[in-house]
Amino acid sequence: MSNVVKHAQIVPHVDQIEIPDIPVRRPASGEVEMSVRTPDLEEEAVQRLRQIAIEQGERERALMLQRAIVEAQEIVARAREEARASAEQVRQQAYAEGMQQGLAAAASELDSWKQAEYDKLEALAKDMQDDWQRRMMAQKHALSQFAISVVKALLGRELLLAPVAIDELVDGMLQQVIQATSVCVRVHPDDYQAACDAEPKWSLRGMGKWAVQVIPDPSMNPGDCDIWADSVHLDGRMQVRLGELTDWLAKLAEEGDARDVDSA
Repeated sequence: MSNVVKHAQIVPHVDQIEIPDIPVRRPASGEVEMSVRTPDLEEEAVQRLRQIAIEQGERERALMLQRAIVEAQEIVARAREEARASAEQVRQQAYAEGMQQGLAAAASELDSWKQAEYDKLEALAKDMQDDWQRRMMAQKHALSQFAISVVKALLGRELLLAPVAIDELVDGMLQQVIQATSVCVRVHPDDYQAACDAEPKWSLRGMGKWAVQVIPDPSMNPGDCDIWADSVHLDGRMQVRLGELTDWLAKLAEEGDARDVDSA
């Protein structure tokens, strides 16, 4: 077939080809049988090829499945290894943190225990010190009382063996009221005569400005004297002097306690 261009139009042109007559030959009986069997062979071949393709596909699917299984196993193994490593890291981190927290808690508990034990020891030391001070106070009080008793006994013995010179006692006390204008001395009757004998000397103490009056008083003990000079009162009784001695000994004991407390 060819195309002829004419007036800008395409006009198909058909070449005429003569077709020769071909004689038609009828097939023989054997040829007919062969032609009948040919489709069966072709079908069998197609089935065979199909079977081969199916088997090939099955093998390929099996290989692919096997490869997929292997890859999945590898992925699972890697995931397990990563999970194991991560778990080990987490475990080690948790162990380290737990150890650190445990050490911190143990240190805090140890500090609390040490402070509690220190407080107990401090309280025990204070109790022991207080008990020691109480014992010392009791001993000092007992010692001071014993000392006072000894002093009283010694003074009583001295008074029995050597009575107090009333003139010297009164003379020493009058020196404290030398500015007085009148003086009254009370003594025990046993000491009255000695006091009267010493009266002139006592009057000279006041350079003639006072008159000393001596009065016997049975309520007083031998060796005691009681002086009134104007409004000033001087008590020279032995009981008062022992009281002053007792106060002095008590003061010494208190000063000793204060020194002991300061040194402790």
